[in-house]
Amino acid sequence: MLQSLALTWLALNGTINVWQIALLGVLQGIINAFDIPTRQAFLPETVSKENLGNALAQPAVGIALYSSLVSVSVMLGPAGSRFASTLKKLTLITDF
Repeated sequence: MLQSLALTWLALNGTINVWQIALLGVLQGIINAFDIPTRQAFLPETVSKENLGNALAQPAVGIALYSSLVSVSVMLGPAGSRFASTLKKLTLITDF
């Protein structure tokens, strides 16, 4: 979240450079490299023992839910950013 906020802040202030986008992109890749295995490691703790076999036997369900979450984020993230940028241009947001 902090990486995304940093990118948003730089973009809204108009002080963003290509190297900053690349650096934040690499940082997001590192975050994802730890995020996905961590979520998979917590699976046995979030599902009861009776249902653990079903949860492990049907990984496609978990993948489908995660994929839909990513898809919604990809659609809403840029839309929210554009909305905030438009509000700033209309001088409705002056704190940035």
